[in-house]
Amino acid sequence: MNDSARSQIFARIRHGSAGAQAASIERELHSLGTAPAATPPCPELCTAFLASWVIGLFQATIEQVVALAVLMPIVASMGGIAGSQTLTLVIRGIATGQVGRSNSRLLLTKELAVGFLNGMVWAIVVAIVVVLWFKDIKMGGIIATAMAANLICAALAGVTIPIILRKLKIDPALAGGVVLTTITDVIGIFAFLGLATWLLI
Repeated sequence: MNDSARSQIFARIRHGSAGAQAASIERELHSLGTAPAATPPCPELCTAFLASWVIGLFQATIEQVVALAVLMPIVASMGGIAGSQTLTLVIRGIATGQVGRSNSRLLLTKELAVGFLNGMVWAIVVAIVVVLWFKDIKMGGIIATAMAANLICAALAGVTIPIILRKLKIDPALAGGVVLTTITDVIGIFAFLGLATWLLI
């Protein structure tokens, strides 16, 4: 089986295949005489430890402002969700031959613009909710800034990660999600807690 077909099948498995569709993909893989290798949990575990280490850097800040612990997962998860959508589109484009050297720069510019607009909209929405919830305008501004930065970085990572992994002869459908999660978690948490330490402590 050629690399294009293999990447397309793996992308479908990783992103949204369920029920009958998953079964049909499994039959397709067996008919082609191959199957996706099981991914060991080590990369995901390293990602979790890295995020925990970043959080530990700001332990004193979290102890003084407990609300940060409540809001921190929002920043990280929103970045991961936005980045995964971009990652899925790029992996699918690579698998079908629609994404290559000729249009990668245009795609990057487009996704950065979308990430910026997406970040601004969600930053405003979340900031309003946080201000109403905690009665703290400064906290709303902190989470809005951190979320906007993380969503823009997520869009950048979603485009560049599959392209880089492809050049390294690594299947982006298998490794892209782990790398993206690491980037969005670390950047989101660091930006949020770093700004909080600077402005609140």
